Amino acid sequence: MPDVSSDSLASKDEMSASHLLAICRDGEQFYIHAADSVESYSIKSALQQMALARREMLQEVTTHLELQGYDCNQPSAESDNMNHWYHEAINQVWDFTDMTVLEKLRTLEADNLQLLIKRTRTASDKHTRELMANVAARFQLCLDLLDAIITKQQNRC
Repeated sequence: MPDVSSDSLASKDEMSASHLLAICRDGEQFYIHAADSVESYSIKSALQQMALARREMLQEVTTHLELQGYDCNQPSAESDNMNHWYHEAINQVWDFTDMTVLEKLRTLEADNLQLLIKRTRTASDKHTRELMANVAARFQLCLDLLDAIITKQQNRC
């Protein structure tokens, strides 16, 4: 795959960066809120780990993008539309014993991961591809934590 040899990101890489920033930023806020909403220590701990992972990903991605001249504070209509669910979810009362809620969250996160993997493959810049692949791997670990929460809740039923 050819590398873009400019100081700025290619247009499709900017869309990917915008989406990546949104799922890290919005996901962190959601998981912080979710962790505050549960009583179970093990679930709270897993949610806190997921929030921390998103924060670390956000810092890494932001640093990488800013070095390439990307304005990480610019609004993106695509990202706003794609992650509206996180914002709606923050305004809801969470019941992590409700399998419907957990399955909806898992579907969203799996869809975000698949999109991230797809965009990793199509990134023009080698360093951006490597960063996105690293983030995708950590995103998968968060999805594994979510699966553990789901399994724990299923075993309680």
